[in-house]
Amino acid sequence: MLEIRSPSNGTGWADHWTFSGADDRLLRACLEELAEYVTEPPVTKADRWRAAMLFTDDENALRLGLGAAPSSDIRAWTSDGALQLAEILPERLSSVRDAIIQRFAQT
Repeated sequence: MLEIRSPSNGTGWADHWTFSGADDRLLRACLEELAEYVTEPPVTKADRWRAAMLFTDDENALRLGLGAAPSSDIRAWTSDGALQLAEILPERLSSVRDAIIQRFAQT
């Protein structure tokens, strides 16, 4: 599951995608290129907006939402990392790319 998120007047929003097969392998390869944008996943409410993009393959998270995954199973990136992902995603994942650009290119 990939989640992009951002604060919005204190309430925030999040968009989610799940991937399988070739798309999953493609996304994982792109995420590996974002090492310089890695951040700690949020643990408390105070730091919940530090990470703009989260990824996990935890089974509970896939069924119940990202909050069901242990923080040790969540990878996180900054908003700059999300924008970098948008630049390297191929056309077949354009819905993710477009959502990232719409949310984070405005800042």
